[in-house]
Amino acid sequence: MKAIKHKICFSYGFMDFTHGIVYEVEAIYIPEKKILVYIVDDNLFVSREEISEKSMMDKEIIEISDELVEKIEEYIKLREELTNALLKYVSGKPKWSKRCAETSYPPNMG
Repeated sequence: MKAIKHKICFSYGFMDFTHGIVYEVEAIYIPEKKILVYIVDDNLFVSREEISEKSMMDKEIIEISDELVEKIEEYIKLREELTNALLKYVSGKPKWSKRCAETSYPPNMG
């Protein structure tokens, strides 16, 4: 199946982004399925979205196997099922916490 390998920009967080600390990583976009896939620090990111080819940096047309595309679609389906099942137990909506703000520095590290 036709796919487009290209580079995308990302930041590790809002503070990095606001200070201009932005990185490039290679991504694969599968136009027929509207799927974007990339890996950052061994973490897989997969999303369904439509991307304009005009916005892609250093794009290159590649072929990926139908089997791989099927596995990616299975992953998306499983992730959606797991998310929906877990939302019965947790809210999934973060809220500001004074307790966390007072006890953890830097944020999300303790």
